[in-house]
Amino acid sequence: MKLEHLLVPVDFSENSTPAIEAALALAKPAGARVTLLHVLEPIIIPYGESLPIEPPSDVVRREGAEGEMERLRGRYGLESKLDTLVLSGSAWDTICETADHKHVDLIVLTSHGHTGLRRLLLGSTAERIVRHARCPVLVLKSFKESPAV
Repeated sequence: MKLEHLLVPVDFSENSTPAIEAALALAKPAGARVTLLHVLEPIIIPYGESLPIEPPSDVVRREGAEGEMERLRGRYGLESKLDTLVLSGSAWDTICETADHKHVDLIVLTSHGHTGLRRLLLGSTAERIVRHARCPVLVLKSFKESPAV
């Protein structure tokens, strides 16, 4: 398999670190480019419900995400071909569309490892990406314990 461009979806948690490091390790010998992608999903408030605080605006959320991307670029981008991207939409769908649009050769991500009721209710982003991506997907298992639901 030829590696010229790898895509790493990040959520800014410690859980993303192994995927970033694995992608950079795979990319370096091949001289490949790595794109870190963060997807801003819409905030959905159930009808008739109220929140104790006002959710942050899309502008504030985007600025925060772009600041985190700059932090990651400073941490990892010095010795690599590293791009960052912040988009809005459904995480799994936006990741798959970006991989197609950017001609990505491999998506590298970490599974949060949710099981049972939590996975049934929320679905698995990693599973959806594996099913719908048109390129290979490398899923690294999270080593963090997920609380049971």
